[in-house]
Amino acid sequence: TLFGSPSWKNRSPSHNALPTLIMAGKQDQIVPWEQTVRFSQGIAQATLQVFEQAGHFPNLTHGEDFNQRLLLFLRQHA
Repeated sequence: TLFGSPSWKNRSPSHNALPTLIMAGKQDQIVPWEQTVRFSQGIAQATLQVFEQAGHFPNLTHGEDFNQRLLLFLRQHA
């Protein structure tokens, strides 16, 4: 996977000057939590939103909360 390979940092836009929202479930069985954190740290203006009790699809399992967080981020960066 992209996150599991050593070359993911080469593809990460660490020079990115745009605000970036990363939303992830801490119980994700596909992308390990540690890799999500490292990926978010590689993006200059990343905001990491954590869904403690969610897996890989927090948008499906925590839809209302997901949408509220997304809208807040968009309003803050409009």
